[in-house]
Amino acid sequence: MKLHRQQDSGQNQIQLYDDAGFVIQGRRHGGGILVTAHSLESPWGPATAAELVAEDFAGIAALAPEVVVVGTGQRQHLLLPALGDLRRLGLALEIMDTGAACRTYNVLLAEDRRVVAALLHPSAR
Repeated sequence: MKLHRQQDSGQNQIQLYDDAGFVIQGRRHGGGILVTAHSLESPWGPATAAELVAEDFAGIAALAPEVVVVGTGQRQHLLLPALGDLRRLGLALEIMDTGAACRTYNVLLAEDRRVVAALLHPSAR
């Protein structure tokens, strides 16, 4: 789904997500991604939400985010093995399907919030 035209803000807005992955600043990323306003890790994460572990989120706490938006693929998966470990780190987590996570990330980014999006591929199960 195309979200909106990229404005030259210098920030990593998600322009598009579909079965081929994500487009950020005009570049296609075919796997999962870990994205902030000014950094991008691609590829990131396992193939499925059930495979997510605390180590996949290593380093996020050091970014001092206000919120971490986790996109779990085609569907929202609330019973993630790493969830308890992440909450113990004091991270504010919002877990949703990847499409909703992309939209939420862009809204929070536009509000100048310190947001990190940990997004599995949009077609992940």
